[in-house]
Order: sequence, then C-alpha cells, then structure tokens
Amino acid sequence: MVARSLRSYRHEAERLRAAGRSYRQIAVLWRERDGVNSRVAYRLAHGLTQADVAERWNAQWPDPATPKTAKTISYWEIWPGPGGRTPSPDTLNKLAYLYRCSAGELHL
Repeated sequence: MVARSLRSYRHEAERLRAAGRSYRQIAVLWRERDGVNSRVAYRLAHGLTQADVAERWNAQWPDPATPKTAKTISYWEIWPGPGGRTPSPDTLNKLAYLYRCSAGELHL
C-alpha cells in the first residue's frame, strides 16, 4: 500500500462523487485498490479526518465523561492490528450512521 494524503483522497472522492459514484462504491474501490480497511475507506470517502469524525460523534452523542478524540477513532481504525481497539457493535452502528452505511460494511 502506498501512503496517500488526505487531500489526495478528498480530490479523488470529489471527482468520483461528481461522476455519480456512491460513498460505498468509493470505499470499496479504495479498500480493494489501496488496501485500507472499511472504517478508513468510508471516512476518507466522506473527506473526513479522524478529528472531524470525533467532533461529529461528540455533537451527535455528547458524553462529557468520555468524549471521543481523533485518537479514539484511530484505535478503532487500526483494529484488528496491534494497538487497535475492537469497536463494539454500538460503536460500529454509530460510525455507520456517520458514514451512511451499514455496520456490517465497517467490519471489512
């Protein structure tokens, strides 16, 4: 896998969306072509940073005791790799809501 910048993914996502591709189609393309997992692919398809996802999560499901951070999102994206944390079914459902997909799609 060749490292790409968020900007590069954003530009490609904009081009693909303008051509009529869905977020799912974009995520599948990047998962297959670039080897990123679905949680990363869907985030990138939406043009979001991990901090953006954490901010949206905290706005949608505020929890002052345990606010989500970019690092939290990173842990979920790294899983099942070393240092990753397993996202719970509730977490996957909430990410799916933010990414407009099904929780099952985020397991790939």
